[in-house]
Amino acid sequence: MHKIRYQKQRPNVDRISACVRMHHPQYSNEAVQAHLDSCCDAGVLARVVNKGLVSYRDPGSAPGRGHRTLHVSSRDTDLSKVFSRAVRELHRMALEGEDDDEEEEDEDRPPAPEVVDLAAVEAHVRAGYAVEVRNATF
Repeated sequence: MHKIRYQKQRPNVDRISACVRMHHPQYSNEAVQAHLDSCCDAGVLARVVNKGLVSYRDPGSAPGRGHRTLHVSSRDTDLSKVFSRAVRELHRMALEGEDDDEEEEDEDRPPAPEVVDLAAVEAHVRAGYAVEVRNATF
């Protein structure tokens, strides 16, 4: 999958099968599909549906979707940008949820709340960031 992602392509079953067959020509698309399904069930891979196309990704290395680290070092750490971004994203998610309820939700994020309150913002920030507190005395 990393080879396919390096080529700026989506790692779908056909592309993954072609890469596997370069080194192991005995495997068919069906065998690769079965192995991908078992990896998804085990949590080794994540199945992503985007615009009706199924692709796969490594859950630990997803740029833009993975956990970014939020370093909190003291009481003076300015979290206003993180807070305002979380409120905007929650508001956008709530508006999109009203428009189309049939799309699949991202498994890493909690569902969009009806009302944006402090608990919802905290859950959203914790879902998007790995919060690391350093030498803080609160």
